[in-house]
Amino acid sequence: MQHLRSDGSAESYAAASIFMRELREFGAFGHGVSWMNAQLLNDAMWKNGSELEPPLGSVPAGLHALNWHWEKRTENFDPYFEQEGETARVIFFALENPRAPVAVKYTDTYVIPGCAPAVQREVLARL
Repeated sequence: MQHLRSDGSAESYAAASIFMRELREFGAFGHGVSWMNAQLLNDAMWKNGSELEPPLGSVPAGLHALNWHWEKRTENFDPYFEQEGETARVIFFALENPRAPVAVKYTDTYVIPGCAPAVQREVLARL
């Protein structure tokens, strides 16, 4: 990833964040898999359950209606982009581990124009 360069747009950094995770798991099986089981979240999915995959796809009231054990609350699950000087951040949310769901916040921090982020994974809530 250190050899890739961004065009500076939010979209290019978001694509780099997803591409990096997909590339890490290319050809992985079993214990080498973590991202493959994740589902990206947005606020609509959290509030009304639309577009969720099984087993949580059958929660019409939305994920917020389930009995989550919060470690750190957030009010909005929509992804967003921040840029300040020579630093760009992609922030997005995912639902990991369908058997024991965990809501996670990812913050990928890039030094512009590079595409090798510092990655922070923060658990927000567990079922």
